[in-house]
Amino acid sequence: MTTPSVLCISIVSPDDSLFFIKKYNTNNGASPSDDIEMDSYVFLGIDGFGQGKTFRQSFKNDRFFILFTKDWCNVYGYKAPLGYKIIVIISASTNPPNQSSIQNLCERVKDELFSSFMNPFYSPFAPTTSPILKAKIDQLVSAAFVD
Repeated sequence: MTTPSVLCISIVSPDDSLFFIKKYNTNNGASPSDDIEMDSYVFLGIDGFGQGKTFRQSFKNDRFFILFTKDWCNVYGYKAPLGYKIIVIISASTNPPNQSSIQNLCERVKDELFSSFMNPFYSPFAPTTSPILKAKIDQLVSAAFVD
């Protein structure tokens, strides 16, 4: 049984500009076309937030939903307070993660994001350059779905 892994995580600001993106599939021999495809899924995910329920399948929580699925990945969305959106692309596997673990990952990323806003040098709505935030998100992703 294969376990799912996070292929990409991105944070989108309230004006739908990309605030943070990190791809985790580059170590697995991903080609440049895979990288472009991942970017397109992130931007399709951004569009999915505005499409209403026809585009996405909502779960118990209205803030968390699956935006769309492909044969090799699932794209999840989480709408945080203040209009920030978190998009997570997870590999399709024979042992899919439960929804609560993905939602938990999104909520922890949101908590780290909002903690980074307390930095006095933070520039509102500018793409993040904080190495601390990047390291904390990497740590959350590496711990996701580990049994």
